[in-house]
This record gives sequence, structure tokens and C-alpha cells, in this order.
Amino acid sequence: MEQAHIEEYRAVMENYAQLAMRRQNLNTLFVGLNAFFLTGIGFLLLESHFNAWLLVCEVGAITVAIFPMNVLWLRALARYRFMIEVHSDYLKHMEQESKRELTDRSADNTSTGTYPGIISAMDARAKQSHYGTSSLEWSLAFYFVLLYPLLTLLIAALTYMIVVLHLLKPIAHI
Repeated sequence: MEQAHIEEYRAVMENYAQLAMRRQNLNTLFVGLNAFFLTGIGFLLLESHFNAWLLVCEVGAITVAIFPMNVLWLRALARYRFMIEVHSDYLKHMEQESKRELTDRSADNTSTGTYPGIISAMDARAKQSHYGTSSLEWSLAFYFVLLYPLLTLLIAALTYMIVVLHLLKPIAHI
């Protein structure tokens, strides 16, 4: 493999690693945002005792604020998956070309080396993790997308049972 190809390979591999790191930072950011909003909802639940519709409005406002962010998170994960897949495919192609060159040189007795095949080693892990986006990441993002609307509906139903139907007593202070 020529020096220019080696430098190109290193640059693409470095970009591949940076994409994976940025994806991880994105996950950390969104998990932190969701933890913040869920803590706020928990605080509201402790203070309200389900005896006023204001709680439903506040949780609904939080849902309206966080829902688009979580959808954006899912879309960003899809974008990172695509970009990581493109880089992986490009690196595989570069490896195959270099292996062909080495095979041709070996046949001519001009070289006796082997190419390490870095991307081949990464390929098994990449297939398991959808090219850098694990099923856990997807599941977590999807969970948060569904959580807030369902939580809002549950709180509205409980508030309705307490305030309108008087089926339940308001939750007392702990």
C-alpha cells in the first residue's frame, strides 16, 4: 500500500472514531436532558398530590418541550448510523484493494507482507451494533419518545379520578 493510501486510510479511520465518539456524546447529552426533565416531573408529582389540573398542564408542557428533542435524538442516531456505515464500507473497500495489491505483489515475488485488516476485525462488532448504533441506544431513545406522552396521559387519568370522579383520595404528603 502506498504512503498516500495509508494516510487516507488513517484519516478515514480517525473520522470513523470521531463519529462514534460524537454519537456517544449525543447519547450522554440526551440521557442527561431526560433525567433533568424526569426529575422535574417527579418534583411536580410530589408537590401536587394529583389534586389539581395544573399538574396535568405542567407535565403536558414538559412533554411538548422534550418530545421533539427525543425525536431529534432518534433522527440523529439514524444519521450517525448511516455515516458510520458509509465510513465502514469505504474502509472495507480500501482494505480489499490493498489486499489485492499485496496478492499481486506476492505472486510477482515483490512483496511478502500481509495487511492487518483493521475494519474486518471491527466488522463483526459493527454488525452486532448496527454499525455503531447499538440496539440499546435505539431502545432508550424510543423509550423516552413514548414515555412522556404516556406519563402525561396517566397523570391526567389519575387527576380525573381524584378531582372529578372522587374515586381516589388525593395522595398525602409522605
